[in-house]
Amino acid sequence: MSVGTTGDETVVTGIDEISAVFGVGSALLFGGGTALFLSGARPWALALLALMMVLAAGARYELRLSPDGIQLTLYRFWFVPVYRRRELLDADIDLYQSFESSKPEGLCIRPPLHLAHRVKESDSFGPHFNKARLLALHGSLVAALDRLRAAAPPPPPGLRNALLAPYLDALDLDRAVRDTRGRLREVASTAAIEIGNVLLPPRSLFYLNDGMFTDPRRDDALREVVLSDACVIRELLARAGGRLVFDGDGRLRSVRAAFDGEVLLEDIWVDGQDTISFDADGRLSGFTLARATYFANLRIPAGSRFMCWPGGGVLPARWTCWLGGELTLPEITLRRGETLELSLERDSLRAFSPRRDVRLGNLIIRHGIVSIPVKNDGRIDVAQCKRLRIAARADERVGQT
Repeated sequence: MSVGTTGDETVVTGIDEISAVFGVGSALLFGGGTALFLSGARPWALALLALMMVLAAGARYELRLSPDGIQLTLYRFWFVPVYRRRELLDADIDLYQSFESSKPEGLCIRPPLHLAHRVKESDSFGPHFNKARLLALHGSLVAALDRLRAAAPPPPPGLRNALLAPYLDALDLDRAVRDTRGRLREVASTAAIEIGNVLLPPRSLFYLNDGMFTDPRRDDALREVVLSDACVIRELLARAGGRLVFDGDGRLRSVRAAFDGEVLLEDIWVDGQDTISFDADGRLSGFTLARATYFANLRIPAGSRFMCWPGGGVLPARWTCWLGGELTLPEITLRRGETLELSLERDSLRAFSPRRDVRLGNLIIRHGIVSIPVKNDGRIDVAQCKRLRIAARADERVGQT
């Protein structure tokens, strides 16, 4: 690994250790085994095996920090680029640690907070087997990034936001609140403004950016709107003080403290004072039950919080429910704060996550990150638990069920 700074550019290069070890092992196991099987231990076969291992070890990374931004390139076979990531200076370089690990495993680039729901973090890179070296590299990169941010030019004085651009004359920019670098933080409207089919009343407060460093080349991000007066949202009357969040395309993503008491949305009585979220199609994606409601033939208590996950990879689209009270299943009574996993239609129970182990005869079903799967009748799917390795023998200590 090498770290070099020339002028205002810092360049870090090194071996991507995990990829290199995996590559050499694969070359030795598969490529080498095939070569030796076909030709025996002849000199040319051994030379070919050595060449394959040298090429496979060439998993390396290159990170550049400059006024232009952050650029990460991952190479294989020493010179073949297989991954590139470019970010502006408001991205962060953080320690990477997977769920199953107890210590940092490398570094990664994380997008700014207001983009985190749309942009994933980068692939991991950097030292893996030496924690002290990893922490030292992280510290030097954070310091270099801080220097570049301090030297960055101030943002333009005007408002730059696609949603608000047509309404510049309806915003009191002369009295707007700005941070120390001149970024807009808070501005009031002087006339009605329509965003996402919501007519926002005059004197509503528009909160922009997040108070952290924002690259001067990036537009202002609309974080939240606080209503000055009542307005109509989805045919319901929202009250003054309600907080609205829109996405970059002007779709209403969530409302908070917008309604008094309970409101009926999509045939569900939800808590109008808590956060209510919507997906890109305008359907409910997050809510808190105002009344006990039946889902999947279960009476879910009032106060339970629901969140919809779109799914991806091996995980299907699903709802997670944080219980607002007790719920009795055939083999366990779940407590307040423990969770259920429901199907996307909320008509079947898929799994649950208690905060304790569950005892079934001579088995202990371990709780943890992985939810405990259930059958159609709500009983624990022991066979699936064993495949997921969350079952243990009953001679070990368990929590109360």
